[in-house]
This record gives sequence, structure tokens and C-alpha cells, in this order.
Amino acid sequence: MAMGPLSKLISDEGFSNSLKSTLTNLQTSTNQFSKFTTNLNDGQLASKLDSTMSNLQAGTKGLNDNMNAVKHSFLLRGYFKKQKKSDAKKQADLKKAADLKKKNALANPALNRKDSIKQ
Repeated sequence: MAMGPLSKLISDEGFSNSLKSTLTNLQTSTNQFSKFTTNLNDGQLASKLDSTMSNLQAGTKGLNDNMNAVKHSFLLRGYFKKQKKSDAKKQADLKKAADLKKKNALANPALNRKDSIKQ
């Protein structure tokens, strides 16, 4: 009697063991997923997630309030003013560089054509 591909796969002990292991893992995963969905449907997990989100929002608001208070504190006010000046200077320098680049591009259109050809 000739053995076809299916009978060879079934009679192969290594393949059979691998298939049994896969089915066992699938059953374990199914059981764990079932427990997860049961917890989700019971509302326990959902209420914990809602509580966590509320705590995060309250904590974020509190942190914002604290940061605003620190910015206006006489001890740290100078630091934040320097920071603001530094940021404004960086923005001005970037704008100046962009304007200079635009001015050079308008002044030397031949260079722009060469640059665009190289690219």
C-alpha cells in the first residue's frame, strides 16, 4: 500500500509531537484569554483602568499647577526669564538664517539651477 503525503506526516513521530505541543499551547492560550475576557466583562478591570486614568489626569493637573507656581517663584523666576530669552534668540537666529538663505536664492538664480541639477 502506497503512503501519501498526509499519511507520512501523520506517521512521522516528530511531527506528531510538534502538533500535540501546538494544540496544548493553543488550549492554554484559549484558557488565559477566557480569563482575561471574564475579568474585562466583570467590570473589575474596566473600573481599575478608569480609576488609573482619573489618577493620571489629576496628577497631570497637579504637576501643571506646580510648574506654574515654580515659574512665578521669586527664587526661580530669573532662570525661566533667561530660558525664555534664550528660546527667543534661537527662534530669531533661525528666522534670520532662513531669510538669508531666501535672499541668496533670489540673488543667485544661476546657483540654484546648478544645485537643483546636482540633486
